[in-house]
Amino acid sequence: MRVSGSVKAVLLFAAIAGLLLALRLYPVVRRPGVAWAMRNDSIGYIRLAQGLVAGCGFAPRFGGSCGSPELYRTPGYPLFLAVMPTVRSALVVQDVLGAGVCVLIGLFAWRRWGLLAGLLAESLLGLDIPSIANGNLVLSDTLFALIITVAVLIQLIGLRGHDLDGWSVACLLSAGLLIGIAALVRPIGQVLIVEAAIPFFLCHRASTKKRIVSMCLALCLSSLVVVGWSYRNYEQRGVWTFSSVGAVNLYAFNAAGVLAYESGRGFDEVQEKLIQSAPQLGIAKLSGNVTRTFAADPAFVDLPHDTWTNAFDADPREMERRAARILLAHPLVATFATLKGFLRNCFSVQRLALSSFFFGGRFDSGQQQADVGIVRKILSTLSQPWLFFLLFAEFAVLVFTWIGAGMALVWICRGTFDSVGPILIPLGVAIVLLAAAAGPLQNKSDRFRVPAIPMLALVAAFGWSEYVSATPRNSLDDKLANDVDA
Repeated sequence: MRVSGSVKAVLLFAAIAGLLLALRLYPVVRRPGVAWAMRNDSIGYIRLAQGLVAGCGFAPRFGGSCGSPELYRTPGYPLFLAVMPTVRSALVVQDVLGAGVCVLIGLFAWRRWGLLAGLLAESLLGLDIPSIANGNLVLSDTLFALIITVAVLIQLIGLRGHDLDGWSVACLLSAGLLIGIAALVRPIGQVLIVEAAIPFFLCHRASTKKRIVSMCLALCLSSLVVVGWSYRNYEQRGVWTFSSVGAVNLYAFNAAGVLAYESGRGFDEVQEKLIQSAPQLGIAKLSGNVTRTFAADPAFVDLPHDTWTNAFDADPREMERRAARILLAHPLVATFATLKGFLRNCFSVQRLALSSFFFGGRFDSGQQQADVGIVRKILSTLSQPWLFFLLFAEFAVLVFTWIGAGMALVWICRGTFDSVGPILIPLGVAIVLLAAAAGPLQNKSDRFRVPAIPMLALVAAFGWSEYVSATPRNSLDDKLANDVDA
């Protein structure tokens, strides 16, 4: 019995999805236990999850006692860990969710732009090595990327008719709520709250009044989550803030990096002095819940635990004010550091992290690695063929993705499409996330790119599919179906 081309296309799509799931599950299957999946933030997440299970509220659990209410982290990922039977099962679920994101953007691109675009979107995200590696760590990246991706796809579905009927309003309001929930997983999600209003500008068939009212509702839904959790922190710790992580990063990393560059002193020296002089809240300490067991991140290696306790107990409002004064006093250096951080988030390939994750050994990209010359790094990489292959593959996929995104913008600029939302919205979300994570010169990690990759893969799939298609966009499915039959 002859199988139709559409059925073969579905089987091909499903086969790729199964392969991508297997790639994500491989590290868990290959390695026993969970010690290899830990980074310095992981212990904090696990202790908070244990606190939730033990009835401590959102506070860490230390042995048989509860710590002080948490101000630094948000509850999304600890709650995810709390409902998992074990940490290892959480890693498996993360892998399934990661593969699910590949399928979601692939299905959307297939339905909107054709099978070729769907296969490209699915594959570009599925073959992104940092997404695979960070999805197999006890970190919040995969969960955050899933929620953001679902929110954006719901927005794009709601924009299909360029009108605000009941279905479209429900989609766009739901997306706004999901954006607020995403911020509970990673506080950096707050930068997307304003994005909840953007789709309403594209609903040009609706009246201005209806668009304004719906826009305000979407903003209220996304902001309600942030305001609610900020109120919790005010009640528990006496300070109105959604999370102190932004203040700590701005003060202990961005401001410290600018001062170190201007003064010519070592970053660690400047950072320690800033932290030691950080203004304290004058309320209950965090009972040591910021002590780091896994020194995977160089930022936490050389400083004493008491020093970091001083930072996490500091007043985030005053830290933000001091950091702002430092950055404004050195605008050129601050701009340079931010731009370099943004470009690094867009294009960096992290050699030591890949080597540690896939081949074992201790991950250490600290100051002791900073003095290693470029020639020595190249020789070290070439001496490990599999590491060289992974680095090359990651960079190739990354370049291919950005070129595709650029071509998508070219197609949009030509004005041949009546709907630009499916391109500009995901691309804008990706760029905003990359820019928001553009930290100082010393803060290097390809995990900052992970939440943006699904959006970039979607846009790149459109760009490449339009470029390689020799037929009108409307007949692309038929062309591919014929190819499958042949």
